[in-house]
Amino acid sequence: MMGMNDRSDKNHFFKREDNCFETFTLIWLETNINCDQKHEDIEEKLRTTINHIKKFDDLDKCKKYIEEASKDNKLVLLISGQSGQQLVPLIHQLQHISAIYIISEDKNNKTWARDFPKLKTVKKSLKNLTSQINEDYARQRRVHESECFNMFIGINEGGTSTTSINGQFVFSQLLIDCLLRLTSNEMDKNELIDYYEKEYEGSCVQLAKLNEFEKDYSPENALW
Repeated sequence: MMGMNDRSDKNHFFKREDNCFETFTLIWLETNINCDQKHEDIEEKLRTTINHIKKFDDLDKCKKYIEEASKDNKLVLLISGQSGQQLVPLIHQLQHISAIYIISEDKNNKTWARDFPKLKTVKKSLKNLTSQINEDYARQRRVHESECFNMFIGINEGGTSTTSINGQFVFSQLLIDCLLRLTSNEMDKNELIDYYEKEYEGSCVQLAKLNEFEKDYSPENALW
C-alpha cells in the first residue's frame, strides 16, 4: 500500500484552504508561541475541541488574517495580555469573532477587558485558560451538531407539525443514498488522506487515527 508520505500526485481534488470544514478556528497570538514543549502540549489539548488552529507571533499579521478570514468561519482568539490590549479594540466589532480569551498575569488587563463583551475571561494560567476554552467549545460543538441534525419543523401557526418534513432531512437522505451507491478506489482514498494530513498537521492524536485508517480501512468496514 502507498505510504502516507509517498503519494506523488499533487493534482488533488481537495485543496488546502483556510476555510476548512471546522465550525471554529482558534487564533493564537503570543510572542513566544513556538518556543517550548509546553506550548506544543497546550496545542494538542486545544485540538481535542477546536482542531483548526492558526498561530501568530506578529500582531499585524494576526490582525490581517482575522480581517480577511471567511465570515462563515467563527473565530476564537487566544491572546497574551499586552497584544490583546492593542488588538481587541481593533477587531472586536467583527461579526465572525465568536469569543476572546486573554492570558495575562497583569490584573490591569481585567479592567480594560470589561469594555468588550466578547472577551470571556482573563486568566494567569495558560493551562486553566485551555481548560476553559475546551469546556466552552465542547458545549458549542454539541449545540452546532444538534442544529445540523435537526430533522423536523418545530412550531408553525397551527401548532407542532407532525407531517411536514424538513427539506434538509429529505436532502440528507438523498445524499446518504447517493454515497452508498458510490464505488471507492485507491485514488479517492489517497485524496482524502492527503487532505486530512494537512488539516490535522501538528495533531499527533488525529494523525495516529489517520494512519490507522490508511492501514486498516476497507469499504466493507466503512463506519469509522
